[in-house]
Amino acid sequence: MSIVATTETKPAPPPVDKLTVKVDGIAVEVPRTMPDPISGKPLPTTMTRAGFAAKADVPHCCQYQKLAASPP
Repeated sequence: MSIVATTETKPAPPPVDKLTVKVDGIAVEVPRTMPDPISGKPLPTTMTRAGFAAKADVPHCCQYQKLAASPP
């Protein structure tokens, strides 16, 4: 008897949707969403996080999500 080995192929991961932003005059590609460090849920990439991805010194107070909302 011969045993036939089956190979299982996994589907390719979906392409990452990226944005190009300029930080200190340098174009940087960042993903449109990044995982939240606490919950792990994908959140829209903020300019602060894009600056960190570019290894730029970005002054910030915090990244509290409700501060980004428009005033009532």
